[in-house]
Amino acid sequence: MTEVILRVKSLHSYSVPCIVSLPLLEGNKDYFSWIYSEVLAD
Repeated sequence: MTEVILRVKSLHSYSVPCIVSLPLLEGNKDYFSWIYSEVLAD
C-alpha cells in the first residue's frame, strides 16, 4: 500500500488526495464487476 500511496500522491493534482483501503465484504455484484473491469482496463 505504501508504494500505491506514494505513486498516487506524486501524480494527483490535489495536495492531499483521499487514499484509503477498505474491506469490501458485501455489495452490489454489478458494481463490483464494473470496478473490477475498470481497474483491469489499460
